[in-house]
Amino acid sequence: MAAAIDVARQFVRLAWDNEEPEGLTHMRLQKLLYYAQGWHLAVFGRPLFAGRIEAWKHGPVVKELYPTFKDYGARSISPDAAGEPTLNDQDVAFIRSVWEEYKPHSAAGLRTMTHQESPWLEARGALSEDAACEREISPESMQSYFAERMQGSLIPGLTVEDSYNA
Repeated sequence: MAAAIDVARQFVRLAWDNEEPEGLTHMRLQKLLYYAQGWHLAVFGRPLFAGRIEAWKHGPVVKELYPTFKDYGARSISPDAAGEPTLNDQDVAFIRSVWEEYKPHSAAGLRTMTHQESPWLEARGALSEDAACEREISPESMQSYFAERMQGSLIPGLTVEDSYNA
């Protein structure tokens, strides 16, 4: 299992290796981590990384990484500041496939998307959208939600066989 910080570092590297209209901000990174975890649970039946994902008011947040990148606010996170990822080839390929699917979306767009999805909604329960919340988005709810979305296909360009062969 990868470390959450290494998955974050890989997303930062991917963002800097591509021309990005909106850099990889802390909020955008947090949502990408959620999507990577959700898809990994659906495809492989296990988490990509250890760590609790919480249903904060601005969407899913990997709590342990929040302090690492919070000072960036709406600024882009640089690869030098993030550090070098240590991941196996399969994880790199998987993270790249998630990046390719979600890179067109801004931080605000990803926030809006997560606010419409059942894992975030279920974790928050009856709380208003603006209420503070530290409830966990359960791995089971993410796995169920993303497995339903998968319905025989994966993220465009990624098959289970490709993931295992990577």
